[in-house]
Amino acid sequence: MTVFEIATLSISAIGVVLVIIQLWTISRTVKLDNERTKNQATVENAAKEFRKARLLIQKHYGIDKLTEEEFRSLINNKEYMADVNEAFGIIEHISVALHANIYDKDLFFKMFGGTCVEIFNNYDLYIKYRREQHGPFTYNQFEQLVNELAIKNEERSQNKD
Repeated sequence: MTVFEIATLSISAIGVVLVIIQLWTISRTVKLDNERTKNQATVENAAKEFRKARLLIQKHYGIDKLTEEEFRSLINNKEYMADVNEAFGIIEHISVALHANIYDKDLFFKMFGGTCVEIFNNYDLYIKYRREQHGPFTYNQFEQLVNELAIKNEERSQNKD
């Protein structure tokens, strides 16, 4: 091999290494940008919609567990029922987006995890009623989200011990 060929091969090898480094850098930048965008969407969109749903739910009955009397009042009042239906629809859509990895679950759990569990538990009469009316999979994504949160909380508490 001549000196020229060795130099050409060396320069080519350096070029290939530089291209690989650039591709890795671009890939990492795209991944980080995607994570940032997902976090931003979680903070801006999911949080806004979840707050709206929470306010719709709490508008008529507050934050306490729905009593039998309140539940009967709810199903007999079209305005109240429409608000709660809309709120649970919003929460179900957010849950679907979280499971589809459109929003960041960890960030959402930090912001609203406790409230999710509270809403699910406090409105169990409503959820059972809707499942009787529309099938057993009604609000299934929301229930899965609450179950995942319970598992995470259990793991966290075990790690603290």
